[in-house]
Amino acid sequence: IANSAPTTGDLQMGLFRPGAANDPNSVAITAMPIPSGLCPVCPADYNQDGGVTGDDIAVFFSDFEAGSGCADTNADGGITGDDVSAFFTAYETGGC
Repeated sequence: IANSAPTTGDLQMGLFRPGAANDPNSVAITAMPIPSGLCPVCPADYNQDGGVTGDDIAVFFSDFEAGSGCADTNADGGITGDDVSAFFTAYETGGC
């Protein structure tokens, strides 16, 4: 899950089992959508700046309104009011 829109990048995917002597061992894919950011490990520090401030609330609600997967703070697979509750529970305790 990413908290920002994907960007275009290159992907190098190694094969599980290498082929014969002259067969390729990986596949290169260009112009692949890739995450440009990662979801916060600590929901209380939603913007990942090292502190729990009002900025975290603003960034969380921006993602929540956009339906970003990172706003699924209760990890139930959907973006609902329960995620707002889970975010504020973490925010109020200042912990993760």
